[in-house]
Amino acid sequence: MYTNNGLEYDTLLLHQKSPTGGKFTLTPPIRPNETLKIAYDGELSTDLLLQRNILDAVTDSRGRMVDIYEPTLPAYVHHAPSRLATPIYAQDANLITSLFDLHPDPDPAAAPIEIFEAGTGIGGLTLHLARAIHAANPPVPAALRHALVRGDYKLPPVRDNSNEPLVEDHHKMTFADPSLQAMHDEYLALRRAVVHTLDVRHSHSRYAHKMVRHFRQAQYLFNVSFHVAEIQTYLEQRLAETHGKPFLTHAFLDLPEPEEHVHAVMQALKPDGTLLVFAPSITQIACVVKWVGGGTERKPLRLEKTLELPMATNNETSLRIGSGGKEWDVRYVKTKKALLEASKEESADEATTGSAKEDVLVCRPMVYQRIVGGGFIGVFRKLLDQCDRQVFEGSLKQFKRKSRRVNEDTIGKVEMASETTSGDSAGVNTSTEAEASVSKWSRE
Repeated sequence: MYTNNGLEYDTLLLHQKSPTGGKFTLTPPIRPNETLKIAYDGELSTDLLLQRNILDAVTDSRGRMVDIYEPTLPAYVHHAPSRLATPIYAQDANLITSLFDLHPDPDPAAAPIEIFEAGTGIGGLTLHLARAIHAANPPVPAALRHALVRGDYKLPPVRDNSNEPLVEDHHKMTFADPSLQAMHDEYLALRRAVVHTLDVRHSHSRYAHKMVRHFRQAQYLFNVSFHVAEIQTYLEQRLAETHGKPFLTHAFLDLPEPEEHVHAVMQALKPDGTLLVFAPSITQIACVVKWVGGGTERKPLRLEKTLELPMATNNETSLRIGSGGKEWDVRYVKTKKALLEASKEESADEATTGSAKEDVLVCRPMVYQRIVGGGFIGVFRKLLDQCDRQVFEGSLKQFKRKSRRVNEDTIGKVEMASETTSGDSAGVNTSTEAEASVSKWSRE
C-alpha cells in the first residue's frame, strides 16, 4: 500500500450475500466522500469502506451483509464493469502466457523482451502478460507510482476513428511536475521487458489502459505500451527505426482475418520467436496454414501445433472464478429430517448431537451459470531465412560401419565390363562407375 488510509485508491471486490449465493461487484478505486451503487439496488459509502480492511464485512443501504475482498486477477477480468469486447479469460490467458515460455536475458546489455499483442480488447490477456514479465523490470519509483494511482497526469483525448486516419497513440502521459516527467521518461528507457498492445479502436485501448492502471494500484502499468494504429503502419514504423532488423520476441494475433497480417508480423519477429494465432474457428487457423505453405516463395514460418482451448464453467457466486478447471460442490449439510428432530429436542446439547449424526456429504460438480473460453490457437515458430540457415553434415563422433560382403556376381560383371571396353572412352567411364560401385559396397 502507498497510503496510510487503508483501502484508499484500491479496487475492491464486494460480495453481497443472499440465500441464492449473492452477487459480486467490482468497485472503482476507492476515494473519500463518494457513494457506490452496488447490486440489489444497494448503496455503500466509501468512507465506511476506508475504515475497514480486507475480509471485513459491512452492511449496505438495504441491510445486506457485504464482504470485502481484494480481487484476484481472474476475478478482476471476469467482473469488469464494461464489456466493450469479449475478454480472454484466465484459464486461456495462462495457457497463452506459458506457450511463450518467457525468460528475461540475464545480460543487461541484451535487447529487451518485446511482446506484440494485436487486439487489445479490454486488456485481459494484456494484464496476464504484464504480470509475467514484471520481474524483468526495475521497481517503479514511489513518487511516480503515487502520481499514477492518483491520476496526477493527463492523457490525449479519445479520437473518433471514423473522422480521421488511424495514427499511433501511446496514451502518452503528461505530468505537470517536470521532475515526474523526467522520472517517467527515464524509467521507460530502463525497461527490460514490455508488452506492445495494439487496437484499432481508441475506446477499447483507453478502457484497457484504465483496467491495467486500476489493478493493484497501477502495479503493472509501466510494463505495457498502448498503441492505436493499423498493424502494418505500426510495424513498418518500428522496422524503419531498427533499419529493417526484427525486434519482436513473440507475437499474438486475435483478429478476424489473421492471415492478412501474418506477413507484416513475420517481418518484425526475431528468429526462433513464437507467433500465436487465436481464433474461434479452426478454419481461421487453416487459412494461416494455407498462407504459410502457399505461393512460390518459401516463408520462414513453421506450424508447430494447433491447440483447442477447453470450455470452462464459471459459477457467478464463487470467489475464485475464472481460474480454469471444473468446479465441484463439496460440503456437509443437515437433512430435513435432522433439522425437524432437532427442533423437537428439549435440550440444546441433545439437539446439536442429534443433528451432527445426520450430516451428509454433498459431493458433485458445481451448477454453473456461464460457459467461457474455447477457440483454437495455432503455434507458429519463426525460422531463419534460407540464405541465413547453415546446414552441417557429418558427426563429431568418428565411427566405422561394418563391412558388407560384396556379391560375387557383381564382381564378375564388373571384370567382364572392364575387359570388353578397355581402350574405349565410354568403356573407361563404365569401368570407373563399376569400380566405384564395388568400392561403395566394400565401404558399407
